[in-house]
Amino acid sequence: MTSIDKQTASRRLIASAVKDTFWEEDILGIHVRTMAAYDLLREYADAKKLALSWDLRDFIKEEHFKEAIKDYFKKPYNFLKHAKDDADATLDVSKLEDINDIFLLWVARMHHDCFKEWSKHQSLFVNYMAFSRPNIIKDGTFKETINENLKTLKADTRGAWLKLFRGVYVDSNLFEHEEK
Repeated sequence: MTSIDKQTASRRLIASAVKDTFWEEDILGIHVRTMAAYDLLREYADAKKLALSWDLRDFIKEEHFKEAIKDYFKKPYNFLKHAKDDADATLDVSKLEDINDIFLLWVARMHHDCFKEWSKHQSLFVNYMAFSRPNIIKDGTFKETINENLKTLKADTRGAWLKLFRGVYVDSNLFEHEEK
């Protein structure tokens, strides 16, 4: 029997979500894998008593934390996992791409905090976010992962940025680094 550890599971969940983001695959599948990685990493950090550099619990008042996580991140995730109490419910997915991008960035950072590594997929995603959304990420936040050679890339839309980074993904031979 082949087995994997939590680090490998987290890395693989994130890698598949990154790849599918760049190829503009189904946002629901990306959300499920990103949330699964989040749950795994949050519980891992708690079990190991690790401090996360980007713990939303540090930024949201305690009395609002559970509601914020539930409304913005868990609501779509739970919608996709359960139907017992809401079989006729619908889900507004109009902001799910943005939620996925922000949450995947956060999960990549959580993985780094837990395991002290940046996989190639995670590093590439961080660069995508740093260059495509400079208004979100503070300068220097991910200085250890920023590839200065990518600063020449320019695009106007999310789709155009993703197309550029698909090319970088292929050129980086990331297909060879995917774990099966």
